[in-house]
Amino acid sequence: MAEILLALFVILLVLTMITLVGHGIWTLLALIFGRLARPAEPQAADKKVEEPVEPIAVEVVEEPQAAPRKSLGEMLAAFMEERNMRWGELIGGLLIVGSAVALVLSLWDTLKEIEYFPSLIFVAISSAVFGLGLYAYHRWKLESTSRGLLTIATLLVPLNFLAMAGLFREQWALPTLVLELAFLGIFAWLVGLAARVLVPQGSPPMILAVVGNSALVLLVGRLVGAGTPAWSLVAVGCLPVAVFGAAGTSYLLATSDKRRLDASDAGGLLTLLGTGSFALAVALGLLVSQGIKAAGLGITLDCLSVPLALAAVPILAGGLRIMRSMID
Repeated sequence: MAEILLALFVILLVLTMITLVGHGIWTLLALIFGRLARPAEPQAADKKVEEPVEPIAVEVVEEPQAAPRKSLGEMLAAFMEERNMRWGELIGGLLIVGSAVALVLSLWDTLKEIEYFPSLIFVAISSAVFGLGLYAYHRWKLESTSRGLLTIATLLVPLNFLAMAGLFREQWALPTLVLELAFLGIFAWLVGLAARVLVPQGSPPMILAVVGNSALVLLVGRLVGAGTPAWSLVAVGCLPVAVFGAAGTSYLLATSDKRRLDASDAGGLLTLLGTGSFALAVALGLLVSQGIKAAGLGITLDCLSVPLALAAVPILAGGLRIMRSMID
């Protein structure tokens, strides 16, 4: 399971690298061809000075002036401007991270024997994506790229704790609990920083929706297993739904004084519901997987029918809030 999740992290990282590198190449080509195609302004020394002549009907044919071509040095100097050097820093950083991931994969069989090492790797990769997204937003001013990176990093958070639930299942040792609490604190801080960009008015709700349900993933992995009674599936299933509902309700209450939601508020609400729904799906998915082992598929789905129905309420409320804002 740990190998599968690490492979998922690597795939997402590679897709991010391809997107950013492609964007940088497109910018470079647009810069080069734009400068080559730009006509040069005629210089004063190149203009022909016509001397006054007698008014005789003479047909004057002027030779067209060819636009001077930019030299390789001039194009290189334009590319080496400060704004374009940011792409060099970005590509270099991605190559370093990709090389580190390849090294870890090549030594995975040896390193996985070290206790807690896989969890540290997952957290380090996710934290690196958070850091890259925040750096791209605040330093490079790449708003769309940074939002994509921060959204990917936020979606990786519950997957980190899903991997921990598989590695530390049925372990209540004090070092394990302390490490998990430390990881929860780190991700609460990182998700809070990302929420200031993705959901400016909903940082606490987003932390609750993502990190809160990520913590419940660990709880589900320990409480539900072979021999668990069916009634406990309903109780445990209602916990992540309640956390998700509390996050959505708090955001709706925070924006209730606005009769019409602007684009940023509506986008923040949809981002909150999307990331929160993913964390909820991870928690409920693990609960279904554990419940099948404990009581079978039919009883598990029967017990989770009520929590699944309640999970749709915050999504419907958010959609109605946006529709009412558009109508009003």
